[in-house]
Amino acid sequence: MKRIVSLLMALALALACAPALAGGATSSDALTQDDKLEQMLPALDSIARAMGIDGTEGYAPRDAEFFWTVMYLMGQNWGYAHPLYETVEIDGQPTVSLPRRAVQEMATAAFFDYDDLPELVDTPAITYDELHDSYVFAPSDMGDTYTEIESSYEPGNGNVVLVLGFYAGEGTRLGGFDFTLAPNPYADGIEEPIYYYSVMAASAKPYDNG
Repeated sequence: MKRIVSLLMALALALACAPALAGGATSSDALTQDDKLEQMLPALDSIARAMGIDGTEGYAPRDAEFFWTVMYLMGQNWGYAHPLYETVEIDGQPTVSLPRRAVQEMATAAFFDYDDLPELVDTPAITYDELHDSYVFAPSDMGDTYTEIESSYEPGNGNVVLVLGFYAGEGTRLGGFDFTLAPNPYADGIEEPIYYYSVMAASAKPYDNG
């Protein structure tokens, strides 16, 4: 819980220069490989922020606190990219709201071994709206750091290995992350999916500043 609460207060909750995700998904036939990887940026960016550039937190898909930290960052910073995105007013402040199935779809991108949403951890960052079967993401300040996909290659088994760079707003490279992606096993069951891959592994490279 401390990790999520601290994220609410940290200036490092930055929004990257957004890819062209808003407005709904595009047919798979119309997307290039680069397009499909770029659409993974919400998951990649959120995992990177949850792990931390110093690499102190590992990629832990079965840890409920890590799971919901990633979902919070993905929902709050990138929720607008999902066609089911809504805003609700809480204490006069616009707040992100996403239905359960949108959060489930985000989870399939962030965690290859995802099978269902774990029980929500006790945190003010995310609340569950039982009436509308949706999740509400508390507002947070955004800093000026951002991430971008720097390189990628396909080993030949359908997977993708890529490097995600982490930058300060003025363009200084702070470090990087190695990711391994696999084809999203849930994509075929989703009408107009956004995420065609799922993250299998992630590791920080804190001393690789370019």
